[in-house]
Amino acid sequence: MGNNQQELINKCIAYVKEDLAEGEKGHDWWHIDRVWRTSRLIAKSEPVDLFVVELDDQRGVPKKRCAYY
Repeated sequence: MGNNQQELINKCIAYVKEDLAEGEKGHDWWHIDRVWRTSRLIAKSEPVDLFVVELDDQRGVPKKRCAYY
């Protein structure tokens, strides 16, 4: 994964953390984090594009919003 892709992922993480800071307990940042980590673990044994897996777990987050965050 390239530096630009990692930068976009980091921006999405920051956005999601801020956006879900006051989220309901079942779907707060920590829920997203658990799903994200599990997806990355599964991706290690599957023929997938890890960048797509990384971004797809930030569900509901407009990708353009992350890009400009």
